[in-house]
Amino acid sequence: MPFNETRLQDQTQEQKEIQQSVKLIENVINNKMLSADEAQGLLRVVTDYTYVLDILDVYGHQRLQVNNFCK
Repeated sequence: MPFNETRLQDQTQEQKEIQQSVKLIENVINNKMLSADEAQGLLRVVTDYTYVLDILDVYGHQRLQVNNFCK
């Protein structure tokens, strides 16, 4: 499979995963009043997930340098 097609499929899959994550968060928020700790934990998951997606995107564009992503 050509590189561009593979990359497009990967990006499409990432988009679907993000949409699923947003729907999950929306369902949690709509179905339950969150405590401050729960809300903070949920935000941490979203933040960490975004961090990982950023790393994967940079890796996919072959620009990954380890020192770029040290927290």
